[in-house]
Amino acid sequence: MLKKSIFLIIALFCMQIASAGKTNKTSKPQLEKLSTDVMYFYQNPQQNQFQKIQHKAVKLFSKKDKHLPAFLVWADRSSKKYGWKINDDFFPELIKQIHNPNSRQAQFIANDEFIIVK
Repeated sequence: MLKKSIFLIIALFCMQIASAGKTNKTSKPQLEKLSTDVMYFYQNPQQNQFQKIQHKAVKLFSKKDKHLPAFLVWADRSSKKYGWKINDDFFPELIKQIHNPNSRQAQFIANDEFIIVK
């Protein structure tokens, strides 16, 4: 089930990136490069690459960016899978919400019954 969830997250993230025009601070080429970095990460996971991807995401995304939720879940799941710490500057307040089982975000992520497609 975890592999299925991770694959679905990657697929949704890459589809959003591929269809992106411009977001708040991010252009399509920057998102495509980040997407490529994430795909290479899954082929050969390394902690230094995990850290670099997070740094790039902090520079590219605003807190209201439509791509950010999928990326937060990616970072959280990767951190748990490999036992690597999420960077302190990687949207700490949003990561705390994901880790709070009573938060709306955590409950949504934990619920595999539905997916919202826009």
